[in-house]
This record gives sequence, C-alpha cells and structure tokens, in this order.
Amino acid sequence: MNNGFLYPVFSFTIGILKLLNIVEGLKWIFKYFSKKMNLKLPVYAVERIATDLFIVLKWGFMLWVFFCSSPSIFLEFVVWYFLLTNIYTYFYYHVWNVSSRDKLDEIRLKRRFLSLGLAFFFSVISFATIYKNFYANEFIWKDKNISFLNSFLFSLGNSFTISYEFVKPNSEVAFSITILQTTITFIFVSIILATSIPQPKN
Repeated sequence: MNNGFLYPVFSFTIGILKLLNIVEGLKWIFKYFSKKMNLKLPVYAVERIATDLFIVLKWGFMLWVFFCSSPSIFLEFVVWYFLLTNIYTYFYYHVWNVSSRDKLDEIRLKRRFLSLGLAFFFSVISFATIYKNFYANEFIWKDKNISFLNSFLFSLGNSFTISYEFVKPNSEVAFSITILQTTITFIFVSIILATSIPQPKN
C-alpha cells in the first residue's frame, strides 16, 4: 500500500489491457519463430518488424473498410477495437512505460515521431470510417452526399475543432462521437506530442 490503492488498480488495468492487444501477440510469435529459426536478430529488431507489419495490416484493413465494405456489427466492433488499441498502444509505450524513455537513441526518437503521425492519422481515418459506414444516419450531410471525401474532411476538421459545414451532428450519439474524437486529438497533440518530438543527442 506504499503507493495507495488507486495507482495499483490502474497499473493492473493497464497490464490487463496490454494482454488484449493483438500486436503483443504478434510480437511474441515473431520472437518465438526468430529464436526457432536462429536468426540471431536483437529482440528489439524483431519487435520493430512485428510492430511495423501490424501497422501496415491494420492500415490496410481500415482503408478497405472505409472504401469497400458494407456496414456490419462485426466490422464496427473491429474498427472500434483498432481505434482504441491504437490510442492505448501509443499511451503505453510513449507515456506510461517510463523505463523505455531512458534508453532512447536517435533512431528510436525518430520512430516515436513517425509513430505519432501514423497513430494520429489512423485515428482520423478510423473516425471517418465510423461516420460514413456506421453512423451516417446520425449526421446531416449536405445534399445527402455521404461520400469518402466528406467523411474524411469532417473527421480531419473535427480533430482540429474546425467546423466542416457539409457534415453536421444531428443526435446525441453523433455529438458524443465527435466529442470523443476531439478528446483523443487533445491527448495526441497536447500531451503525448511533448514526449515524441525527435531530440537527437549531440
């Protein structure tokens, strides 16, 4: 009880959520087969490869849902899962896991900055997908034009609290989702960004 009871509960919850993150399972699989195949790669290199592959796959999936798929409860669940784990992963490795910040080199700092950009725009495209594919009826679309461009520009504008006149929330659900996106953007831009800008050593 040296740290009270709120911190241990929150820390335990963060640890449990890590177990539910697909990328952690992918890292474990890559490390297992790397060892089995005797590739002699450093652990951090294997984890980076697994992480990069996961990023490419989730981006591919999200773009497919955004442009090609039809609405379904299952796809909506998966989109929300990737959106929330995207936020969690960045929070865990770049804010919560303080020990990882003590061993930063130039490449790792630059990867953090790259990760920030990818995570931020993944959030934008995820919300655009949610607006267009799953909650289109909760919004007013000018000329009833529920298009890829309108949903993306509305998501991007909402991220920076800029009004986009072609799309407007029309229900409590719509307002709740847009406020959630603004809150997430605040986390990325005003809190996490401070620990992510590359600062190479002299």
